[in-house]
Amino acid sequence: MAIDINALRKFQETWSPVMDAIPAVMDMVAKQADMDRSMAQAKKDLEAAQAEVQSTYDNADKQLAKINDELAKLSQKKRDDQARFDSMLADLAAKVDQAEADAKVKIAAAQARIDAANQEAALAAVKAFDRTVAAEAEHANAVKALEEAAKAAEDRVAKAEKALEALRSKLG
Repeated sequence: MAIDINALRKFQETWSPVMDAIPAVMDMVAKQADMDRSMAQAKKDLEAAQAEVQSTYDNADKQLAKINDELAKLSQKKRDDQARFDSMLADLAAKVDQAEADAKVKIAAAQARIDAANQEAALAAVKAFDRTVAAEAEHANAVKALEEAAKAAEDRVAKAEKALEALRSKLG
């Protein structure tokens, strides 16, 4: 059997470019797979950062609600203390009136009790004010810390987005 050299040359001319392109095609497929993996990881990182930001906001809301509840309790306690204080003052005034009617000696004793009650009431008012100021400062510190945490989380999201953008620009 005779070998047709022209047919072999024509076969080589036709299929040689295809054979030469196969490694390049395989390389492009591998690069595409690498890019897909990188994009999937970047997407996962972005989703994780977004979840972290949402979690930070949720935690901030919970802490703010706790602080607001505590402030409401402190305000109620202050009102209760004030009501007790007003009640004590009313009782003391009635005792003073009774003491004046009874005798001047009883007036002096009642006056001493009034002075002690006024000191106690003033001390209670000062303590209530101090607790309110401390709670407000604690609230302000907590809000500031939460804002800083939210800012840090937003910065991480921005960094993740920049990294994703840089990866996209590298991959073309």
